[in-house]
Amino acid sequence: MMHEHLLLDTRDVFFLPTALESERHLEERAEITLDMRYWLEYNHASCKTNLVLESVDEACEELAHYKAAGGAVLVELTTKGLRPDGSALARIQQQAGVVVVRGCGYYVDASRCAEDRAMDEAAMCAYMVGELTREEAPAGIIGEMGCSHPLTPTEATALRAAASAQRTTNAAISIHPGRHADSPRAICEVLRGAGADMQRVVMGHLDRTLLTIEELVAFADEHACVLEFDLFGIECSKYWFNEAVDMPSDGRRLDLICELVARGYGQRVVVSHD
Repeated sequence: MMHEHLLLDTRDVFFLPTALESERHLEERAEITLDMRYWLEYNHASCKTNLVLESVDEACEELAHYKAAGGAVLVELTTKGLRPDGSALARIQQQAGVVVVRGCGYYVDASRCAEDRAMDEAAMCAYMVGELTREEAPAGIIGEMGCSHPLTPTEATALRAAASAQRTTNAAISIHPGRHADSPRAICEVLRGAGADMQRVVMGHLDRTLLTIEELVAFADEHACVLEFDLFGIECSKYWFNEAVDMPSDGRRLDLICELVARGYGQRVVVSHD
């Protein structure tokens, strides 16, 4: 799995729903119960408890299912802005018996603290290279690098820093594009201009960004990056972050992937659940 989160905190993206069934959804630690299931499907980011993964034991239990199904490696892409915890991930790897490839980098501008927003390209690059080359529990990939649309100046700086860190370490880069069909191309232009190896760039969330085979093929022909379908399991027609997008079903995702394989792009496709 190329794009997962075992531990993270995304309460910075919390927003009030248009309709609220119960005040308990707003509580900092509201218990998630079965009767909330349908409501959460359409209001994913409107329950604070639903935006936090913090239990090492629960992560190990879930990885046990993954291991039993034959899973051996998982890429964990919780970066700065999502409150990463490298030491906890190391414990999870040891307890679960699954290799956890840890990411490093910066999530979207809106999630970053003031100190991170003030960093220049050299400082960002130094941080990522340091994480990738440390002796104890090093990171194994750059990202997910969070991007909005249009890119903010600090997000563009972070992308250039990621390209520089890649040139130093040869690590792959994983991208969280903005929620607009033009975003993946804009990101690739910044990365290519900064000297990134585009064959070692993974463009994530394509199953909510480029929704037709024509869009996907056009993008694949223009840019050499890996094509990631990483929202498997999310089959809600309403995409809570962008209501203009009709989220595809898993069946539709498979149809698009099969068509990409048939057209010769199969070696560039990866999947996950985010």
